[in-house]
Amino acid sequence: MPYPTLMILEESEAPREAGIEAARATNGLLKVRRLYSADKTDFVVVHMLTRAERDDLMTFYNANVTTEFTFYWPGDGVTYTVRFSAAPQVWRKGNYYRATVRLAQV
Repeated sequence: MPYPTLMILEESEAPREAGIEAARATNGLLKVRRLYSADKTDFVVVHMLTRAERDDLMTFYNANVTTEFTFYWPGDGVTYTVRFSAAPQVWRKGNYYRATVRLAQV
């Protein structure tokens, strides 16, 4: 099931996580351990929504809060398989709603 088609604001971001854990040994040498084999992307998606779009987003969230779904990221033109990593945060801004959605690549 795909994420709803909603306008994504430019302030949205997609930081990549390499799964690298670095620590110094007692002799000062740096030890690096890779926790997983491929980089993963976390998404912080910001929307400005109408009331109907807000309702659609919340309906989608409630139906898919623990399931995987696809999400198209316009920043690189790739469709990712993701899950919600937090509940959407929604604030009213006049006649619109500002929503911040956190997604994590599976």
